[in-house]
Amino acid sequence: MIPESDPDTTVRRFDLSQQFTAMQRISVVLSRATEASKTLQEVLSVLHNDAFMQHGMICLYDSEQEILSIEALQQTGQQPLPGSTQIRYRPGEGLVGTVLAQGQSLVLPRVADDQRFLDRLSLYDYDLPFIAVPLMGPNARPIGVLAAQPMARQEERLPACTRFLETVANLVAQTIRLMILPASPALSSRQPPKVERPPACSSSRGVGLDNMVGKSPAMRQIVE
Repeated sequence: MIPESDPDTTVRRFDLSQQFTAMQRISVVLSRATEASKTLQEVLSVLHNDAFMQHGMICLYDSEQEILSIEALQQTGQQPLPGSTQIRYRPGEGLVGTVLAQGQSLVLPRVADDQRFLDRLSLYDYDLPFIAVPLMGPNARPIGVLAAQPMARQEERLPACTRFLETVANLVAQTIRLMILPASPALSSRQPPKVERPPACSSSRGVGLDNMVGKSPAMRQIVE
């Protein structure tokens, strides 16, 4: 059965002010991070509640098994999605696997229009956009993928939403590198092929609050 769009006609304006509010709250979540899984789940909650991006998903790459597994997933309601922890993606497989393999963001105005969409979660609205961005690790190698679905089909807002999600991905990747990679040889030893990134797209250093709220190059990009 094909999911149908929400009949709710509420206008969700993800304007500059709302972006800044969402980024502030994400920065606070990351600055207080003590447990990786809980922190990533809280980031997805902010994306849902303040950035109007539903069904956020963070996948991390396991180099030993060469698979992407779901580390955090935001679904409607508070009940876990049955079987979601068993879903895996190979590099180049599906939308998130493609983002991992290419190391580049993927933006779809309507997710059902792309044949690479596998719909293994049976969660996403077929008629809404879909954005997936890489989580970049050491040496410009992707270590995972952050994906979410804007709640409204406003194609003119997709570039701004993508830039915002890329900024969030930079901050999340910093946290993952500090909290997960040192303790996980599978995530730190053998990564996907190196992806050449323009200097302007490299992740900023440090995860202090000064780097996350208002002062980092990534944050300035959002408010430009």
